[in-house]
Amino acid sequence: VFGNCTKHRDSKYMNNRIESDHRVTKSRLRIIKGFKDIFSALRFCTVFEEIRQHFRMKHKSRAEKRKLLAPKICEFNKIAALVA
Repeated sequence: VFGNCTKHRDSKYMNNRIESDHRVTKSRLRIIKGFKDIFSALRFCTVFEEIRQHFRMKHKSRAEKRKLLAPKICEFNKIAALVA
């Protein structure tokens, strides 16, 4: 149906979109095991995910990502300055 140039990926890890999407969060969770308080870990995960979503530019070309990254960094720096 898709032709000879299409490659079938039969690895369960490559096909599982949810696992792939949360790979970064899961890698941070290994580090978070060092938190003494569960609420500190929860606070960190919440902020980390918000920042990740802020900088995430899905389905954009490299040129579009470069153009969009500078304003996102400026906006993040303004928010960080308000918090600090």
